[in-house]
Amino acid sequence: MSLGLSGIMARRTRPGIAAFFSIRRNRLFVAVAAGTFLLDALVKQLVRSFLSVGEDLVVIPGLFALTRFENTGASFSILEGWTPFLAVFSVLIGVGIIHYYARIPGRLRTPFALVLGGTAGNLIDRVAFGTITDMFAFKLGGVGMPIFNVADIAVFVGGAAILLYLIRAR
Repeated sequence: MSLGLSGIMARRTRPGIAAFFSIRRNRLFVAVAAGTFLLDALVKQLVRSFLSVGEDLVVIPGLFALTRFENTGASFSILEGWTPFLAVFSVLIGVGIIHYYARIPGRLRTPFALVLGGTAGNLIDRVAFGTITDMFAFKLGGVGMPIFNVADIAVFVGGAAILLYLIRAR
């Protein structure tokens, strides 16, 4: 029997918000979401404190640098200039995860926690600064890749894990 994400999430009936705020039972989820959010905020603050926009701190010559870039789009600089839409979308994602928390299968809670923490980290930047601070700049074969941040990594890894779970559930 094949279940999509809505089918998987519909199996449980306990109210999501009450389940979410039962922190004692959900320590790992809260720790991953809060840890992701706090690590993202710390790294962004350090980058803002020590690098000017566009400034590089080369870590591995020809491969990796910390580069301060202010992004008005989504992960990896897609949807540039869509800040209001992306802020509303981020709120909807966060509220949706919290609301449906009790229906999220145990194996998917950590990936959803990564998505929640990363989404919240970028949302705070959008609201507070109007841009998102990105900093991780890689080059492969001399070709620059998109610049990203801790929140982008968390959303990508969490989303990929959710997608793999859904593919394997078929």
